[in-house]
Amino acid sequence: MTCVRPARQAITAKDGQALAHNILAFSEGQTCPDPAGFTSELTRLFDGLDLDRIKARGRPAPAPGLSPQLQA
Repeated sequence: MTCVRPARQAITAKDGQALAHNILAFSEGQTCPDPAGFTSELTRLFDGLDLDRIKARGRPAPAPGLSPQLQA
């Protein structure tokens, strides 16, 4: 569980760089051909998130055919 905590903290802090480093560090048999590029892309993704817009849109609609138990 402790290896998941830094990833969760990076996600909640909207820190793509920390998340990328965490993923690369804890991935068994990691064979990423471009770790710097991976880190750059995750950083760019998180930097581009507009949390106010995400919050305003509310909860996403459930996938068609998804059972009610899996929608929560």
